[in-house]
Amino acid sequence: MRQAVRVSKIGIFDHDHLTDSIYWSPEQRDIYQWGPKEPVSLAAYLKHVHPDDVAAIAMAVKRAHDPTGDGLFDVEHRIVRRDGAIRWLTTRSQTIFSGEGAARRPLRTIGAVLDVTERKQTDDLIVRLNKLYATLSETNQTIVRVRSEAELFAQITRKAIEFGGLICAWIGLMDEDAQCLVPVYKHGPSASYADKLEFPGYCGQG
Repeated sequence: MRQAVRVSKIGIFDHDHLTDSIYWSPEQRDIYQWGPKEPVSLAAYLKHVHPDDVAAIAMAVKRAHDPTGDGLFDVEHRIVRRDGAIRWLTTRSQTIFSGEGAARRPLRTIGAVLDVTERKQTDDLIVRLNKLYATLSETNQTIVRVRSEAELFAQITRKAIEFGGLICAWIGLMDEDAQCLVPVYKHGPSASYADKLEFPGYCGQG
């Protein structure tokens, strides 16, 4: 069992609520980049949760420790490690309670953590590629259907935002005299971004 945990790099944690002591396995400490003897606390754990996720995770922890609940904790969230790297983790745990009714209290929480960053990156890449293919398909259909250049540019930029998930889209044409790229159509809430671009061969302010 121990060998399986080590090879799979699954982190194990055990929270004794009576003494408020928390055990983290070596694999768990590696995931968070914590030293082998560094003390663990719930507050210290939450400090490493990504700022955009910390409120939801704190609420999930509170719910899992609530004596009126089922003690389940099943979340996927980001952490910020000490080297600045952002990692995606999936965490599952079960809190065991003692007592009945108003006397029911959390006794122990046992759980496991797995770093799923590579899987998330693959999932995100697939989503981006699907959006790209959808945009290309819609663009090809538009090119076949539309005859007006102005309408073509307008529809292509709109479809890039609608199907590609972009916040802005712009089309540029080469100015042969100035030998630079001039934006001729922009669309989206951040379309003014094209006016601020700076790179060799770009005229801007089309």
